[in-house]
Amino acid sequence: GEYEQALEAFSLALKDNPNTARLHYLRGMTYAWLEDYENALVDLNRAIKLTPKYTEAYYERGMAHFYLGNYGLAGDDFDQALKLDAEYPDAYVGRGYTYYVVEDYVRALADLNQAVQLDKANFEAYYGRGLVYYDTSEYLKAAKDFSKTLELNDEWVAAYYRRGLAHYELANLAAAHEDFDRAIEMEPEYIDPYFDRGVLLHDLDQYAEALADLDVVVEAYPEESVAYLWRGIVHTKLNETEKAIADLEQAVKWSINAAVRQEAEELLKELKGEKRPTS
Repeated sequence: GEYEQALEAFSLALKDNPNTARLHYLRGMTYAWLEDYENALVDLNRAIKLTPKYTEAYYERGMAHFYLGNYGLAGDDFDQALKLDAEYPDAYVGRGYTYYVVEDYVRALADLNQAVQLDKANFEAYYGRGLVYYDTSEYLKAAKDFSKTLELNDEWVAAYYRRGLAHYELANLAAAHEDFDRAIEMEPEYIDPYFDRGVLLHDLDQYAEALADLDVVVEAYPEESVAYLWRGIVHTKLNETEKAIADLEQAVKWSINAAVRQEAEELLKELKGEKRPTS
């Protein structure tokens, strides 16, 4: 592909110019595009060593650390990038996402607001802010930010899905249904929307359709306890007791969430009580 060709070209150029920071930076970015973050770090470290005030290299290294789950190091690099350029919107976005994943929502919001102020067309900033609003139960604000994301980039599948979740929380079921449909239509391998559409279809008493969606989730993630729980609930509504019991037992078996386990166990108790012949 084109990234592999770019890698070859930069590697060739570096043979003749091994101390060119820009070439290390460009090859590092190419590795990052290929999701080879370890090699990206090697080149970005070199670029920074050669040019200690290389703002973009700090940002890209921060992103590589972010994707490797090194959130502390990522935050340090975004801090450094912003020390060198206090009006660098992408660095605010990167640091905002880093705060978001460690659930420091106040700082995440401050950074993402700043990014939006500096760059009104930065769809990643709106998307990140939407995530923060959603996680802090500000669903209307979340839906608006996901809509803004899609206005700027209508190809972002996850933004349709996330907006669907916000609509669901706001009880806008038709709008949620539409967003889940759109996400699935755009990326049929994206499993999360099937689960939430399955739950929504259950709420609309469309049990056969709900089952079809939950089947997809269980097939993709055979250890996903909450999918078994919901499929068990749908089987219960369809009076398919044997199937409901089988699913709820799987929910208990795979559960790492106390609430899911408790709900499955309570339903099992009821169903097994019903099944027992009365003497």
